Amino acid sequence: MQRRELEKHVSYDPETGTFRWLRLDSKRIGKQAGYIDKKGYRRIEICNRAFMAHRLAWFYMTSQWPKYSIDHINGDKDDNRFCNLREATNAENKRNGPPRIDSRSQLKGIYRDNRTGRWVVKLQLAGDNRQSYCGTFTELADAIVCSNFHIAYGHGSFARLNKMPEGWCHD
Repeated sequence: MQRRELEKHVSYDPETGTFRWLRLDSKRIGKQAGYIDKKGYRRIEICNRAFMAHRLAWFYMTSQWPKYSIDHINGDKDDNRFCNLREATNAENKRNGPPRIDSRSQLKGIYRDNRTGRWVVKLQLAGDNRQSYCGTFTELADAIVCSNFHIAYGHGSFARLNKMPEGWCHD
């Protein structure tokens, strides 16, 4: 798709990240384009083809399709403001992502050792294909400080730091 073709169907406001319909039936002109998919991303169908809104935003602003993934800096999958988007490799995009779904602690690189009851920090850092042991801690807060230090150092601008889980209290 060419940019001129895209501009016939939708307008994009880089300050709000919103796409609005320019054509179609009169009921939809001016309304926000697209829908939220199962994963939380906005998709927009143009000429019977579905596009991810963040990729469309990149194309709209740069006139080039992204070579890699587009990362939402703040982690909000429907925040398509241009200042919140950056091109990223898959590895960089994962560094800025949430903890794994199967993580019982819901923290990146931190798990509780069932045998000792202590918190273990193990992280896979940028440029390293293996996990690095960073330490074992009695207090979760200490494990979070350690993990955040290593995440910030190893992931640079793509670092997403751990926060104390809501409602967590010392047991």
